[in-house]
Amino acid sequence: MANQAKKEGAAHEARFTADAIARGFDVLEPAGDYLTYDRVVVNQTGESFRVQVKGTSSRQRGKKSFKVLAATGRGGSGKKLLTVDDADVLAVWAAPAGAWYFIPVVKITSKSVLVSPMDSRSVGKYEPYREAWNVFA
Repeated sequence: MANQAKKEGAAHEARFTADAIARGFDVLEPAGDYLTYDRVVVNQTGESFRVQVKGTSSRQRGKKSFKVLAATGRGGSGKKLLTVDDADVLAVWAAPAGAWYFIPVVKITSKSVLVSPMDSRSVGKYEPYREAWNVFA
């Protein structure tokens, strides 16, 4: 039986690819899964961006927010904070809300990233990056 987390990750990456192409970007997919990024987005001017794609279907208990791990590496304590050496943009898919967040990695300060697409009044740190496809422009 397939690893469920890997299966869900592949689905998030496929959605990202389709959505980016629909917006006029070119998307490259590295062979294998040993790199710290999942896709490379190329914009109209030829500039490229390494993208780490994360997704979640689970809300924080009793809250309107979703949490993803902005880290690389294997296993709990072996994970390290995602840095600009690893990727340029963290793409977060909050599945129940149908919302993307495109957070420049340079803006990430902790391993946990919280987004609140179901709270229209949220002033969270990463809310300015909701549907911010312009980070690739």
